[in-house]
Amino acid sequence: MVLNSKLSWRMRQSVDSQPLWIPKAIPTTRIGCFIKYLQSSNPEFGADTYNDLYEWSLENVDTFWEAVWHFCGVKSTKLYDKVIEKDANITDIPKWFTGSLLNYAENVLHWNDDHIALYAASRGR
Repeated sequence: MVLNSKLSWRMRQSVDSQPLWIPKAIPTTRIGCFIKYLQSSNPEFGADTYNDLYEWSLENVDTFWEAVWHFCGVKSTKLYDKVIEKDANITDIPKWFTGSLLNYAENVLHWNDDHIALYAASRGR
């Protein structure tokens, strides 16, 4: 596939441009709290920035998603046996959190307040 030079230039420009917005207090954002959680719960995690977290998540896929499970407080009646099926063929979709038993509604509706539990949209009626 060949991109025209105008489109190619726009793609490069957007990749090279500065962020439109940076939060003033990154440690207080959810991703900042997740980084702190990883720093305190995982001795091999040595990242301080979002980019460090991103790189670490690519190198430690199962450890990263296991941490996401716990950080987000996923409720289950049976904990997973395995986070991801790493030996799946490239043509297969790997199985995630095999062996776990959970109730989707319990996880979505666990707030005892006026949080919005679910957004839905459709093209039809």
